[in-house]
Amino acid sequence: MNIMSESIRLDLRKQTISIVRTPTNLAAYGIIEATGMDVGRRRLDPYFDFEFSARMPSDSGVVAGDMLIVGSDYYMVMGIEPKQIIAEIGYFKMSVFKCNTIVSIYTFTTGTNNYTTLAKSNVHCLITQVRANEWSEDKALLIPKYRGRQQPFQLYVQASSGIVSGYDCVLVDSAGRRFRISKNIDVFISDGISQTQLMWER
Repeated sequence: MNIMSESIRLDLRKQTISIVRTPTNLAAYGIIEATGMDVGRRRLDPYFDFEFSARMPSDSGVVAGDMLIVGSDYYMVMGIEPKQIIAEIGYFKMSVFKCNTIVSIYTFTTGTNNYTTLAKSNVHCLITQVRANEWSEDKALLIPKYRGRQQPFQLYVQASSGIVSGYDCVLVDSAGRRFRISKNIDVFISDGISQTQLMWER
């Protein structure tokens, strides 16, 4: 173990982390926190309250797209940067999103003419409103149901969830809210992560 990984192990803020894997989760540890500018920014803008920074030892086995469990909270590794010490990786610095929303994914059923076929349940993800400065009229034109009544939501989920490019499905969260993925917005997948836009079916 190198000196940086050892410093994480000895840090009083260290947390026990489970890296979600099949068939068995990996036991690990690290530090997940809001630091510096992020803390003040979050107080002013709730749109940022799902973003955290993290550090984990270089031998933890973590990769981008992993889901981490810390206590009762789930975090998805959005970006990972190896920090070098001389000729070896000292530790991993990461950006993680809190993913405590749990959804079931339903696909279209011809017999009922509705989205009633359960494709997958108990999927942890992040559903957040699109920030105003990221939303444009050009994007609105891509979603036929959008008529200025509401902005869309952004979905971040593991690629293994089964949501793929051009796949028409509905997500239902634990409160019974239904979110529709439009066929006109492609899901793009990078490092095991899917991102797309949703419309809330009121």
